[in-house]
Amino acid sequence: MIFDNLKNLFASPERRETEYTKALDARNAKYGVLGEVSASYANSIFESVVLPSVSDFVRVKNGLLVKQVNDDIFHVINFRRGKFFYSFWWGVSLSYVPEKWDDACKFHRTLKSAHLDLFETSDGLVKDPYSAEIFQFSASFLNGEQCFCDELARAWKNLEPIIRNWLATSTTLEGVLKMAEIQIAQTRKGFPQHSPIPKLVYAFTLARMGRMSEGLIALEELMKSNSQFYSSDELPKALRQIADLNK
Repeated sequence: MIFDNLKNLFASPERRETEYTKALDARNAKYGVLGEVSASYANSIFESVVLPSVSDFVRVKNGLLVKQVNDDIFHVINFRRGKFFYSFWWGVSLSYVPEKWDDACKFHRTLKSAHLDLFETSDGLVKDPYSAEIFQFSASFLNGEQCFCDELARAWKNLEPIIRNWLATSTTLEGVLKMAEIQIAQTRKGFPQHSPIPKLVYAFTLARMGRMSEGLIALEELMKSNSQFYSSDELPKALRQIADLNK
């Protein structure tokens, strides 16, 4: 995974010089290693930078902004702390996709319960873990408040058009289905592994669109190929429940 590679790089007896380490050294030289920025400070700066440009989103909790598009779809922007820095996650929360299915399927259908079902991340934009790409999309919490503010402003400037374009394609069930198809087709290596897996979103979106037979085929394929996590008999029951909403 990307950040395991970076961790190994730091832990090696002889530190290998890469574009990443050069950028890291330049950051440390400019700002110093001043200690960690608090979570409360980080979230307050995130909100002050991002919320003015997405005023139709609602702050649900620290680091989580949500916009209701319709009864089925919520847009989500999430600011998360990682091993070395904060990063952005964005995508859709879907009221018809279950979040739990052990004993009975549980759904999330309100602003307050929204979470990411189909999503992308700023980390996922990085193709080479040893390049300096990640500095364009993240904010260090290890180099003091000024560094954090500067890097968050830069990250949002770079990511805002990417996030807006992604969300603009996911305002309808057809758009969500297409995005799920794209993610299924991609070879997803490195961090993060998506949960739920995009094929679950694909199957339930088909059912929500009234294409029950196709959704059931997709769900059965998922249950067979990922039986460790998706073997519950509650999933087909929930799929039929969602399909029945079209009647």
